Amino acid sequence: MQQYLKRVKSFILIKGRTERRFLSNLRNDLEEFDKIHPDSSYETLTEEFGSPWDMFYSYLSEQNSGLLVRRVKLRKAALRVFIGVLFAIVLSLILYRRSY
Repeated sequence: MQQYLKRVKSFILIKGRTERRFLSNLRNDLEEFDKIHPDSSYETLTEEFGSPWDMFYSYLSEQNSGLLVRRVKLRKAALRVFIGVLFAIVLSLILYRRSY
């Protein structure tokens, strides 16, 4: 069960509220299935729920594509700002050490 959930998580690039809710619901479904079928294997889960990629694709198909694109762009921009600020801090520390 954990391996299946981990593989589905690996496809999700953004971990927002919607994604956490999707993963929580999936975990609940997997736990419910595990209670009924305690000896289930990874293959059994893929037969019942589909492959992890299929599960991720079904999640994506339910989402608003414009919203997903905006969220990915926002994440990229935030990452660039973070890297820029980190670079500025490192550069200022180097310059500060050289002045002393």
